[in-house]
Formats: sequence, structure tokens, C-alpha cells
Amino acid sequence: MTTASEVIENIQNIAPLYPPNTFYDIIKNIYLFPRTDGTWLPLNETQIKRHLKALGYRSEADRTELVSPSDNALNEIQMKAGVDYSGPLAGRMAGFYKMQGHPVLVTTSPNIITPTPGACPTIINLIKSLLDDEKNMQRERFLAWLKIFLEGLYTNIPRSGQALILAGPHDCGKSLLQLLLTVILGGRAARPYQFAMGGTNFNADLLQAEHLQIEDEAPSTDMRSRRTFGVFLKGIAANSVHRLHGKNKDAITLEPHWRASVSVNDEPEHLLVLPPLDETLIDKLLVFKCSPPERPFNDGSRDGRKAYWDQLIAELPAFIYHVMEFSIPDELTCHRFGVKAFIVPV
Repeated sequence: MTTASEVIENIQNIAPLYPPNTFYDIIKNIYLFPRTDGTWLPLNETQIKRHLKALGYRSEADRTELVSPSDNALNEIQMKAGVDYSGPLAGRMAGFYKMQGHPVLVTTSPNIITPTPGACPTIINLIKSLLDDEKNMQRERFLAWLKIFLEGLYTNIPRSGQALILAGPHDCGKSLLQLLLTVILGGRAARPYQFAMGGTNFNADLLQAEHLQIEDEAPSTDMRSRRTFGVFLKGIAANSVHRLHGKNKDAITLEPHWRASVSVNDEPEHLLVLPPLDETLIDKLLVFKCSPPERPFNDGSRDGRKAYWDQLIAELPAFIYHVMEFSIPDELTCHRFGVKAFIVPV
């Protein structure tokens, strides 16, 4: 008759050397243990040993073993499942990747909104009011730009895209559209202007956000600063590989999927913050002229603003379905970015 201890020993003999889908971050010196929701929990050695014990890995070595099954599992994780980066990454679904020769574990996913057939009149009216320019097809260009990004997000196959610049009068809805874009693009936004202008060398927060949002900054209008800003926008639009550098961390090259947007008032002194439009930059921008709304979006009260925002959010599944079903006109398509660059005539 087989004893209970023999049954346990047999189970341990056929168990994997370490739990599947478990990783070790070589740089941070932490273990990544899989959660049931498809994300990963960062654990130190003491914490992961408790989880290993719960899975049946003995924490004590018997007389035939040099190390315990628990310690052996940790050794195997370090040797066979090490990653050079673990954490969120813009536009990338949670999972294991090889990027630029580096093993990478993306620990959380962007917030994906499921497209659903339905009506979205509030969002359509907002975009129509803001980008009302039938002659230059601003609305169609915007929808095409958005569709290209969403296709890459939903398939986990990124595609580069132009930086979006919204120029218009104060309080016309530019910032509101940027806020809505954050939700549509994946729910995570970062402010890149300080990094873009050399104010900091650290940009880990940027590479963890789908939307690089620039508005209401204190920008410089001198030519050198404007050119520096242009180089940043050009890199975001055109390059698929970017350097992530966190504070007190070694830098690593990764492959985020993101978009940059800039909102600026259309007075001449404000427009001077934009980069000079040389031939190396103009194909990497979508520059739209925004119009003031025909009527206020809400009554201006706190409750009115909240009710309007809630309605926009409620319509997003239908709006995203509308975008995904949108057929990009042939005259707006291009091979590189999917939609042609555009700078509104002045």
C-alpha cells in the first residue's frame, strides 16, 4: 500500500521545475508571478517562496538533495526565465516578447474597448464641430489616423503614425478631444514636453503610455527650442524603436505603440511654439485647424460637464466600431503611415 508521503514525493518528482509563466527581472531583482487576470505580480524572494510552498514545492531539502525544490525552482527561474525589462509598455498587450534582442515581459495591457454597433451622436457632433472643414477632409483624415492606430492596438501589430497637432481658439474643445483620445488609445497618457526639451533624461513614464499629450505647457518660442521639439515629434512619429531610461536604471531599447498629440491656441504668439515645418518633418504631422463649437458642449456647471463626459464615454464602444468600419478614401492613403500627412493651408 502506498503511503501519503510517497504520493506527495511522486507528485513532486513529476511537477515542473518551476511554475509556468513565471519570470525573473534581472535588473530589478524581482520575480514576476502570474495572476489569474493575465497580469503579473512582482514579488521578492520571500514572497514568491510562499507561493511556491502553496503550489507544493518543499522549502526544505531532504538528505538526497543539495537544495530544496523551492530553491531549485528559484534557480531555474533565474537561469531560464530572466527578462531585461518588466512593466507596462505603450500599446502592447501583457505577455512575453523579444525586442531588439532583449527578453521583455509586459505586465499589464492597455484598456481595450470592445467595438459595438450603435449610435454615437455626441462624439460625432464633437468631432464635426471641432474639425469642420469639408474642403480639406479634416474629419476623414482624423478618423483614418485613429483607425490605423486602433488596428495596430487590437491586433498587437504596431504601426507608426504622425503626430497630431490641433490649433484653434481657446475653449473650442481641443483639450477635450485629447482627453477622449487618451481613453480611446488605451487609457494611459503621459506629458513628454519636459523630456522632449532636454529637461530630464528619464522617460520610463512616457514609454508606458499610449498617448503622449502636450497642452498648456510653458513652451519656448526660440528657434533652437522649436527645432528640438520638431526632432522629438519626428522621432515619435517615424521610429518604432525607442530608448527607455528609468531613474537609477540602465537604459533599454523597446518597441512601444503610441501616438503624440499637441493642442495649441491659434494666436500668432502661441503658434510660434510649433517646430519649423521643414521637409524632414512635414510628412510626419497632421496639423488641423479647429473651429469653435456652434453651441456650448454643456452648460458649464460641474454637473453639466460630468454628464457630457459620461455621455462621451458611454458612446465610445459605438464610436470605435464606427472608426473600425470607416473606409479610408483612396486619396488619403499612403504606404508608410496608412494616411497621408496634412498641414492645413493658412
